[in-house]
Amino acid sequence: MYIAGSFKSLKSTTCKPNKEWTDNDPHIWNKPYSWGICRYDLRNGANIGDYVFFILPKSLPKDSKLKQMIFCYIKIKDIISHKKAYKLYKRKRMEANKNPNGNILVDNRGRYTRYDRGSHNFNKIKERYAIADMNDSLILKDKDIAKKSEHFVSFLQKLLGKKGDSVFKLVSRKGRILNEKQVKDLKYWLKNSST
Repeated sequence: MYIAGSFKSLKSTTCKPNKEWTDNDPHIWNKPYSWGICRYDLRNGANIGDYVFFILPKSLPKDSKLKQMIFCYIKIKDIISHKKAYKLYKRKRMEANKNPNGNILVDNRGRYTRYDRGSHNFNKIKERYAIADMNDSLILKDKDIAKKSEHFVSFLQKLLGKKGDSVFKLVSRKGRILNEKQVKDLKYWLKNSST
């Protein structure tokens, strides 16, 4: 579980100059969901069958109706290279003037794509591109995020058996590894309509 610090919106919109760009990782704009750029330190330790819970940052735009809360999770079905992902997932390729952009950082020859504009350390990322098991992955609806966010900190306190008055204090910049029971309880809480 980690705070996706750059993820500012869940809206998939047409790219417009001088507008806020939608972050592209995890890539949930088409199926299968994927995780290929952000937090390579966590992805390098992730394995097939692991769950990853993505949390919105505290610094959402002022006009956002969303609050800091888990916005999606994936169960990792496969881990491949960006080069293989390029061949398999055309709609997830990084291209010019695309918002949200793809999260595949290679071109058709397997080299670092110019469309990332030097934003990421390609050598640390290129070999681990995680593909979601679509039978056990979930994007929350805006209304569910809004409702659950009111109780997110108190739920995390109980789930983790830890004190802290904010998501950051409970999850931290490093993210948080959950045990099997915690994963099960968190999934249940996210899918259950009551808070």
